[in-house]
Amino acid sequence: MHRHALPLRTPVLVAAAALTATVVLTTPPPAAADDAATYEPAGKSVDGGASAGDATGLEAGDWKDTIGLTGTAEGQRWYTVKRTVDGSTVRFAAAVPSGAPTAKHKVTVEAFAGNTSCGKGDSSSAGGGHQPIVVASAAAGAGDSDECVDGDAITFSVTREVSEGSEEQTDETLEIRVVEEPT
Repeated sequence: MHRHALPLRTPVLVAAAALTATVVLTTPPPAAADDAATYEPAGKSVDGGASAGDATGLEAGDWKDTIGLTGTAEGQRWYTVKRTVDGSTVRFAAAVPSGAPTAKHKVTVEAFAGNTSCGKGDSSSAGGGHQPIVVASAAAGAGDSDECVDGDAITFSVTREVSEGSEEQTDETLEIRVVEEPT
């Protein structure tokens, strides 16, 4: 009969291994506040327009701006993307830190071709520190009205709203990603 015996380990090595496992498994991860303090927004700096008429021109890529307080002109920013491919779909995503821990935030993105609404995209909301980043997006292209498919430029509005805790609201960094997809 052949037996496989485990090598004998000294009690010191077993205790050291148990202590290491205990420290690794019970050490809490870094606090979310530490993560937020070290986070650096991505993209080229830009200043969005205060209305559709003075929308800032963007092209495909990553951008960053500052979005102001709810209920002010700075609480809504406007951007225009000129199509480089006829009939393409232009996608626009916006992300904002959720800000003050007790405020409830919402961000909405809407697309326009001239005065024609191509529709609001999905919107996102957060509050009480449960969601560190609020994200919303919209697109204009295939499946939309003729103006939204054939227009030379698509204009996007980004609106920030706060329903509670507005006394703690501050200007926040707005991260933007623009993608143009051929037909």
